[in-house]
Amino acid sequence: MRKYLRHCGKLVKKAQASQRRLGADCSAQGLYYLGCSLKLMDQVNRRLFKGEKIPHSEKIFSVHEPHTRWISKGKAGVQAELGLPVCVLEDQYQYILHHQVLYEGVDSSMIVDYYGRPRRSIRP
Repeated sequence: MRKYLRHCGKLVKKAQASQRRLGADCSAQGLYYLGCSLKLMDQVNRRLFKGEKIPHSEKIFSVHEPHTRWISKGKAGVQAELGLPVCVLEDQYQYILHHQVLYEGVDSSMIVDYYGRPRRSIRP
């Protein structure tokens, strides 16, 4: 693993050298991926070689879709999923009346009763 990290470090140094040569012409996407590479290398080093636990807020679940979250549903046999929760409101005929992608929060916080009042949480 150390050999792999050293190799990654060499590739990142080459990319940084290219970035310096390009200057203002360097794309924002290239800078983003370079930053992700540095962050991931740091996390691998901290986790595997220093024995640190990486805080959940620092973890990267997808480089290509940075909004991706860890979803724990509590279903039997399903430990977790990656993505975003989606709340879908249907009528009795399964016609979709409304939908919302939840970039923050959880769908259980959106439950309302029959009269449109927010429902109390079941959890203590």
